[in-house]
Amino acid sequence: MSAVFCMAFHEKALNAQLSQHDLSFSTKAQSVETGTGTPQRKVIRTFKSPVKVSSQAGPSTPTPITAFFPPVLDFNADVPIYDARGKTVDYQKDLPALAKKLPPFTDGEVPVDSFAVVGYSATTYVSGGDGKVQLSLNVLFVIVVGTP
Repeated sequence: MSAVFCMAFHEKALNAQLSQHDLSFSTKAQSVETGTGTPQRKVIRTFKSPVKVSSQAGPSTPTPITAFFPPVLDFNADVPIYDARGKTVDYQKDLPALAKKLPPFTDGEVPVDSFAVVGYSATTYVSGGDGKVQLSLNVLFVIVVGTP
């Protein structure tokens, strides 16, 4: 996975957010006031899909996920978690209308060892401390496919 992101962002190395040796997905960090009243943001670039959205797009034409999801959720936003257990999902057709196609997951916390699809965007930024390029994986939604 790291090779794909390095290639997409044209970087030789990227530092990623890890938690106990697991890749971490998060929402946007809370903005920090700079004393000027303006929040400081350090995102330097996002990877954009070469796919263009068109009103003439046919059923086989892929649509970039940012056409129907924001590129990053705010730090205090609820991450939508959908329940696809026992359902058939056509990801090409159903992604634009997940909230209409799938019910919300209402069983509380998603159990450990569940099978889930994590929808995310990827951005990079330069760390203020060491100046290294950091990879941020921004969770957009979760689809629970199976639980233990």
